[in-house]
Amino acid sequence: MPRPTETVAVPDGMDWDLWIGPAPMRPIQKTYHPFGWRAWQDFGAGAMGDMGCHVMDAAFTILKLGAPSSVLATLAYNFLPPAPGARGYGQRVEYNDSYPPSSVIHLSFPARGNLAPVKMHWYDGGLLPELPDDLEPDRKLPESGTIFVGEKGKMWCETYSESPRLIPETFMQAFQRPARTLPRVPDGRSGHEKNWLDAIRQKGQAVSSFDYAGPFTESVLLGNVALRYPGVRLLWDAPNMKVTNMPDADQFVNHNYRAGWSLST
Repeated sequence: MPRPTETVAVPDGMDWDLWIGPAPMRPIQKTYHPFGWRAWQDFGAGAMGDMGCHVMDAAFTILKLGAPSSVLATLAYNFLPPAPGARGYGQRVEYNDSYPPSSVIHLSFPARGNLAPVKMHWYDGGLLPELPDDLEPDRKLPESGTIFVGEKGKMWCETYSESPRLIPETFMQAFQRPARTLPRVPDGRSGHEKNWLDAIRQKGQAVSSFDYAGPFTESVLLGNVALRYPGVRLLWDAPNMKVTNMPDADQFVNHNYRAGWSLST
């Protein structure tokens, strides 16, 4: 999307400077607040940052992925139609303030102990991977979810890792579900806040601790860094938090915050 030009009044009781935070100052727009901020580079993390924690969690948990070794992104472009009577297909435009209408992001993860290397492919904006050949012709996968492709078989699950199924369905019918062994957060959705607070009070480990959530978030945000350099495979040095083959990309890893919002580590 292009950057909006029409401004609105700041709502009563809202501190716009505080809302902007470390991002460059700009006037308030309806598209930023309260919901659309996630679509803009200065405020949000796009489709992958919005939905990645819901869609990619199963893969990160089961495969213990950690941080990737490289990331490669391609994206869809916007085209303005040609003027009436003009020849050609119009003009390609780039809106660098906002995230692309759709993208494909490839993440490569190295071997982890006795676990083999893994490639993860992210699709958004209506783009979808090829359906597995052994999926029944009358069976349709959900628009949001994960397909696991292994040497001994395939499976899929919906967003939030729900409704896992083996492919083909005949394998699922013959499958004996094992007993649950992973820890569960009690009290449904409201239990997540309590689990977090209990960990802060040293009453056990958070189910999504920083040891897990840190590399997970790192992978998601590296996908957004790669969108700045479509078609270029970025090599990631996780211990040193640097892109080794594209030093220019490090400006998106360690930001220069505006005055009054510095961060020291």
